[in-house]
Amino acid sequence: MGWPKGRKFYGHGATVVVDGRTTHSRSAGELHTGQRVAGNLIETDSEVRKMRNAETILSIIRKRGQHGLLVNDVYRLLYQKDLYLRAYGKLYRNDGAMTEGVTSETVDGMSLEKIDTIINALRYEKYRWTPVRRVYISKKNGKSRPLGLPTWSDKLLQEVIRSILEAYYEPQFSDHSHGFRPKRGCHSALREVIKKGKGTKWFIEGDICACFDKIDHTILINILKDKFLDNRFICLISGLLKAGYLEDWKFNATFSGVPQGSVAGSIFNTFIIVCKFQFKSLGPMPIYIGCKPIRLNAKI
Repeated sequence: MGWPKGRKFYGHGATVVVDGRTTHSRSAGELHTGQRVAGNLIETDSEVRKMRNAETILSIIRKRGQHGLLVNDVYRLLYQKDLYLRAYGKLYRNDGAMTEGVTSETVDGMSLEKIDTIINALRYEKYRWTPVRRVYISKKNGKSRPLGLPTWSDKLLQEVIRSILEAYYEPQFSDHSHGFRPKRGCHSALREVIKKGKGTKWFIEGDICACFDKIDHTILINILKDKFLDNRFICLISGLLKAGYLEDWKFNATFSGVPQGSVAGSIFNTFIIVCKFQFKSLGPMPIYIGCKPIRLNAKI
């Protein structure tokens, strides 16, 4: 008889057990809707989804990000309740969790039913972003900075979206970048300066004026479309960007920028800056000018 060769199917539908899951081998041409092929084994989507948790999902996305691979069908991940529980664990300790947006909804009314409501609205594509409430805080130079305060449901969904985007883009960011990144900040930047900056004669300090306010929505969406092949996911983010804000209870449309103070605003700001302005000290690097990738030789 010999050993099976190549990728041919053998057997007559006998039960196969893999990692505690029971599935069935089928001959070619017998695939049904909702099933996928993994090697010569077929698993139903429902079986796979039951075994996924938040860290497993984000780990898969992170690995694709490390290799720059395309991601599709991301919108369906927003049906995973475990992602919202993880988001809740990150948000409920923050002081802003009890801050109201344009409604009285805060973390105080959090429940599993609220998560189910969000998921059901997403499933039928009925979820609508609420305009943020705009307030102003004072800066050290005497000027004021606008902040956008979203509702609690919007914060929760934004954190889920942020975690997905962060898992994909974080492996692609430069090791020398420290702003708005997990386990990084001023102290990690200073440690790098102390470690690698010996003999340095001077530093360059710069500031991007009104960075959050001037982000171009078209460029942002086109950068996302380059890697995320899911129109529903892209439309959901586009709706977030265009949700507008209320100032003195008067609605204002948003044609550019992301709300400073929103949960997802920092990741939008970070990866668009990286895609447009990140330079490497050695060799050329592709960056985005407008929507077209070009290459330049940047020397620092």
